[in-house]
This record gives sequence, structure tokens and C-alpha cells, in this order.
Amino acid sequence: MANNKNFKIKNSIEATKFPDFNGTTTTGAVGPDGLFSTTLYTGTGSSNAVSTGVDLSSSEGMVFIKNRTGTSDWNLFDTVRGMTTSNAEILYPNKLDAEVGIADYINVTSTGFTALHSGMDTNDVSNNSTYVAFSFKSAANFFDVVTYSGSNSQQTINHNLGSAPGMVVVKCRTNSSTDWFVYHNALTSSSHNIVWNTTGSEGGNGYWPVAPTSTEFTLKANTGAINQSGRTYVAYFFGHDTSSSSSIQCGGYTGNGSAAGADVTLGWEPQWVMVKNRDLGSESWHVLDNVRGVATGGTDSHVRVNQTGAEISSQDILEITSTGFRPMTSDDKTNGSGHPYIYVAIRKAVPKQILDLSTGNRFSFTATGATIIEFTNPPSTGTPA
Repeated sequence: MANNKNFKIKNSIEATKFPDFNGTTTTGAVGPDGLFSTTLYTGTGSSNAVSTGVDLSSSEGMVFIKNRTGTSDWNLFDTVRGMTTSNAEILYPNKLDAEVGIADYINVTSTGFTALHSGMDTNDVSNNSTYVAFSFKSAANFFDVVTYSGSNSQQTINHNLGSAPGMVVVKCRTNSSTDWFVYHNALTSSSHNIVWNTTGSEGGNGYWPVAPTSTEFTLKANTGAINQSGRTYVAYFFGHDTSSSSSIQCGGYTGNGSAAGADVTLGWEPQWVMVKNRDLGSESWHVLDNVRGVATGGTDSHVRVNQTGAEISSQDILEITSTGFRPMTSDDKTNGSGHPYIYVAIRKAVPKQILDLSTGNRFSFTATGATIIEFTNPPSTGTPA
């Protein structure tokens, strides 16, 4: 100030009303941090440690792998059936085969998995093979793996999602002539199914006589595909959570046949999307993610669950938005005119800093990208200094 001024204070200053010290900062994330990953790696032909950031060493979960550069089967593993050095139980999402147990093939670790086998499917070195691995960890409202024995009677199997699933994929483990049958909440009826290992359209076999609940999934009686006595099965449960903190949603939309389709609103930006045309028997299950690349106005890298073919990167079929995704192209992959589609979308994990106002009013952290800041424990009255 230009001139000195004198101030009088009527009452003493209470220092506690003007805190000025470092508060507690906790690092977290919004989205499936530690529950899901898309991981790229290159085959080595020998022991190959792949870090996914998803720890399945003491938790249940699934990993499924596709060779991006060559023609090969998908390999699907889970920790419930077995994913250890002594025995890895392999299933092939693109075909009918029963599971095959092989030692020294793949082993789960606390940081991801180790590919031990030198084959084309998971760890080839001779053809400069690169791979994509999708890892899912079992968690409430997100994902679950359940194995069960078939029965000649209608039966229910329990799951641990804690909410009604958006999609369930069922495979007979012991028979090589059964498809991968799928329940999805956006099919015409809750009793209908669609097949994961083919391009087939929605069918009405009535395999699910009762809509799934937050704890149970009901199976039709005496059906070799999903529920026959003497056979064993595995079911993969994908959540459908519409809360603001959700990490996964399953749903449907209708294509408009234009260069850009109508926006599909999730309420958040996805990192992984799987889409299937449900009424056309010639379209694949297309999987896209933000690691391999979903370009805005450019070509998108996608693999097809029901196909052995290499990754395709020749067309713009989808764009990711801050609140969901937009089907692109006027053809039947994702946006055919009048065609209905089903999808599974997984949220992009965004770092979060939690600032505790009960411990101080100064906070220090370094944001390396988009970050959510959340304040906790504000005072019950007044304004934090």
C-alpha cells in the first residue's frame, strides 16, 4: 500500500479458523483400474513375461489372446479352469473345440502372465508375430467366471456380479461340437441367444428360460449346448452397470446407414468396445480398443472374435467420444441401415486425486494427463481456507 495503515482487531484471531498446512492426497482412478487391460506384446519363442497391470495370481479372471499379424486361433484362459505352469486349460472362442490342457503353455503372475509356449497362437517368433491380450479380473458389477456341471433338469447357477449381467458367454468344456452361446440384454427376448464363434444372427432356442438376476443365471433343461448331464461348462459374466461410477455397460442400438451413425451414450469414454450385428448372419464380432487405435476420421484396428484372421486396419468403423461411441461407415459391420446391434463397452480408466480437507488446505501432486480431482471431508460449516 502507498501509506501505512493501522488496523484494530476487536476479538482475538483464532488460528484454527485459518489452517495452512499440507493435506493428505490419495491417488486412485475412476474406471476399471487394475480390473481390465488391453496389452500388446511381441512373440519371443521362449519364456515371455507380459505385464498387463492386472494381477490374477490370487484372484479369479480371464485372459484371451489373438495374434494380430498372422492367421491363428484365439486362445482363452481363466484362473478358475486353470492357468498355471503345470496345466493351462485352453479354449478357442473362434471354434467348437473342447478345452485342451497343456503344461508349460502360459502361467499367471502378479503383474500379468508369462507366455511359455512358442506356438503361433500366443508366442511365435519366426513370423515377427505381435499379439493383443485382453485381461479381465473378477469384481462386483464388472466380471465373473463360473464353472458348473450339466443337468438334465432346468437349473440355476450362482454368480458373484452382485447385479444382473449384461452378457453371459457359455461354452461346453468337454464337447467339441458345441457353439459358444451368448445371452445379451439387448436381444429381442431374454430367452434368446446369439453365437460367439460364428457370424450367425440372433436365435430363439429358449436356452435361458428366466431372465438372469443379481445372483442367478437359469439354464434350460437337458440341452447339450449348455446343460447336459455328464458334461462340464464354463460361463463368463459381463456386468451392466449404469451408475455414474460404472466401468462396463452392455446394450444395443440401430444403425442408420449413413457415414456417421447416431451417438451411443454411456456417460463416459470407453477404452474397449465389442460390437455385433444381431439380425444379419454374415457379420463378425468386432473388437476395438484405444491401445491398438480407434482413430477419429481415420482407420480403426479391429480383431474379430469368431475369425482366425489377422487384425484389420482398413476402415473407419467406429469413433470414441467423451460420453460413449459413434458407429461409423454405412456398411453392416457397425452401422447398416435399420440393422440392430449389440455391444459391450468398458470404460477408460482416468486417474483421480482425492484431497482430504480434514487434514489441511495445501495439496501437491503431479498430473500426467486428464485427472479427476475429488475433495473429501469438507468442514460441516463455513468455507475451507
